[in-house]
Amino acid sequence: MNHLFAEGFRRTMRIGFLLFLFVLTASSLWAQVDTGSIGGTIHDSSGAVIPNATVTLIDEGTKFARTKVTGTDGIYQFTPLKIGIYTVSAEAPGFQKAQTAHVPLDIQQRATVDFTLQPGKVNQLIEVKANAAALQTQSAALQQVVGTTTINELPLNGRNASFLAQLSAGVNNSQADTRLLAANGGFVANGVHADQNNYMLDGIDNNSAVGDLVNETYYVIMPPPDALQEFSVQTNDYSAEFGHSAGAVLNAVTKSGTNAFHGDVWEFLRNDKLDATDFFIDAANEPKEEYRLNQFGGTFGGPLGKPSSHKRTFFFGDYQGTRIRQGNPYTETIPTAAERSSGFTDFQDLISGQTGTPRTDDLGRSFPVGTIFDPATTRNVTAGQVDTPTGITATASGQVRDPFYAGSLMNMTNFTTAAAIANMNMIPPGRLDQNAINLLNLFPNPTVSTVANNFTDAPVISTEANTFDVRGDHNFSEKDTMFGRYGLAKTNLVYPGPFPGVADGAASRPGSGPTKAQVYALSETHTFSPSLINEARIGYSRLHDIRLQYDGNDINNIPGQYGIQGIPQVAQNGGLPGLYVGAYAMLGSAATNPSNKWSNTLQATENLTKLKGKHTIRTGFEFQDIRFPMLTPPTSRGSFTFNGEFTSVVNKTDSSTGVAQFLLTPQASTYGVAAYNDLGGANSIAASNFRTMAEMRRLYIAGYVQDNWKVTPKFTVSAGVRYDSEGRPHEYFGAEASLWDPGPGAGKYVLPTYRDSIVPQGFINLLNTDGITYAPTDGPVWEFMSYGDIGPRLGLAYRPTSKLVLRAGYAIFYGGLENEGLSARSTNAFPF
Repeated sequence: MNHLFAEGFRRTMRIGFLLFLFVLTASSLWAQVDTGSIGGTIHDSSGAVIPNATVTLIDEGTKFARTKVTGTDGIYQFTPLKIGIYTVSAEAPGFQKAQTAHVPLDIQQRATVDFTLQPGKVNQLIEVKANAAALQTQSAALQQVVGTTTINELPLNGRNASFLAQLSAGVNNSQADTRLLAANGGFVANGVHADQNNYMLDGIDNNSAVGDLVNETYYVIMPPPDALQEFSVQTNDYSAEFGHSAGAVLNAVTKSGTNAFHGDVWEFLRNDKLDATDFFIDAANEPKEEYRLNQFGGTFGGPLGKPSSHKRTFFFGDYQGTRIRQGNPYTETIPTAAERSSGFTDFQDLISGQTGTPRTDDLGRSFPVGTIFDPATTRNVTAGQVDTPTGITATASGQVRDPFYAGSLMNMTNFTTAAAIANMNMIPPGRLDQNAINLLNLFPNPTVSTVANNFTDAPVISTEANTFDVRGDHNFSEKDTMFGRYGLAKTNLVYPGPFPGVADGAASRPGSGPTKAQVYALSETHTFSPSLINEARIGYSRLHDIRLQYDGNDINNIPGQYGIQGIPQVAQNGGLPGLYVGAYAMLGSAATNPSNKWSNTLQATENLTKLKGKHTIRTGFEFQDIRFPMLTPPTSRGSFTFNGEFTSVVNKTDSSTGVAQFLLTPQASTYGVAAYNDLGGANSIAASNFRTMAEMRRLYIAGYVQDNWKVTPKFTVSAGVRYDSEGRPHEYFGAEASLWDPGPGAGKYVLPTYRDSIVPQGFINLLNTDGITYAPTDGPVWEFMSYGDIGPRLGLAYRPTSKLVLRAGYAIFYGGLENEGLSARSTNAFPF
């Protein structure tokens, strides 16, 4: 076992054990992450409180009832309650029974239903209907709650409910990004980074830990809007029971079955026949890009068991299918028809098809943009001295090279005339590399005759997604309730590049492949007494995302067929490397793939509630085991750049000539200058091995204490404190190393002591040469962690009138660990 992990685990578990003992010995513990409470005071007509009054609460959806008896202060409270619509009634000997129906209860709401009982017979009933509260009057938290009607009726992009967060004050959509996170509902709350929001589903952690969030969402799974009962966003001053973030808390609650069978079906359609044509597609006289979207599905829920008016078991399920075919417009630069038909020997159109300021070399010669130079003619010149090959006196000291020119270069200084241009940019066939020609022939034919932006196409991105959820609720008795939920989402994305086959050319696409997400949740609530309630929850989420380049699993040595040797031929590493040839579009596939990443989070929480007079005191404990294995080799197929550095005027690189640099076979210097023998080829190469999966893990432990004190019916004080321990990310098998370089002579290269046997002596010698100390360690290799994140919370809520609430709050929030990709981590360092 990783010694560093073992020490961190022991230390974290000591903290966790102390918190657990605190939970067991505390006088009261409470949590209502995805629930609420209903309470109030029972008075008589004179305003005096009525003790020992019986209060009955009925869930109008399931008809499940529970009762409480008021204390000497006449106060009652039901908590925690799942969200829904309730009927509350109160009765006492010598008084008429009073009832308030249709009381709505939202996430985290503490609804107040007071009664004033009138003298009379017990069998008399006074009934009123409740109105939905316009204001949250007993909490300092800033919260936006979106109910079923709004969820279903608002137009949502892709029927993605996370966009509802942007209805809240202080919330804005996050900036556009290459991971499409903003396009999938990412948001910023009060200026805090979008990665600092906490996503929850039915009170269980729903945050994606996939490295670099290549799954394109901050969350693991999001049920369709028709399956959501309510959606809540808390942006500020939320209580100590919430942590794990410095941004907003987004909590979605799924529907449960009711006493009657209900369901719905839907079909949403969008078709390119109703859309305008992309400007560049239209300009190229190409057909309109395809766009077809179908989203369909249904929900169904109801009771289980024999017919009765008081059923105990309820179910709810939903399914949604999504099918998208979307043309993705590309406008790229590829070889012209003239270049291709000449066998890539005639590049005169690089000059005739471009404009720009001519480039002057150290002999004072002027060349038009697009002029191709022969790397083999590179030589040194000295200011004031004659350059022997041309007979021209140098105007500056440096290096020069000659263009490919069909004629004499003696004494010529102006190559911008029509006569000079007619003799330029013709490369002898014998100088070309056949493998390079074969690679360039993978490009399709251009769609227009220009030199730049001469190819337009709209290959189809295909998305096929299926989501499924099922939830069961069971009421064992008035004192015991339970729910369980399972969710599954499978998506397969095919994201083609602009070019067919292995030519690919998708330089910045996310890759193609499947994503599979699963979530489990189980919750049991037990009432020990009217003033002591226990809630236990466990949850597990599992997300697996694979992104591959074109022909990623073809290991028949495709690169070797084009003369590119040494690329590991293993599963997921097939296809061409990325070839960046001058001004052309990339050929092959980007080095960012393959990507094989996981997010596995096991969560357990234990909470109790104690009601004591005007106080609701709560404490909670949470544990998460977060594992996020990653396989993202930096450049396991290589990345080769030919930017024209060796085929341009020296130190004045013209990228359009990079194609000649790609084609030319390096050879000995024309003028016998040894320093310039074999000048050419790629000017930049990046390559890595194909490493094994990095087994990244960390633990998260938290605990809190919170007291909500209803000082008066109009004034509420909430005070609490939270402890968060995020846990240090580490590679389970110690496959991580890092170079610490604070200054000259102070650098250190560190890795776990028990892994230093794989470091070659030659590498250690190189470190010594550069004054860097080789320092294996039993301590942290990379990131450190804090064990003291203690955040106080204080909130005040005062209601001077029924339509006005004044809030104030103070809190310290600790941001969760921001998501990172593998390239920034120590697991990507040598020798791993």
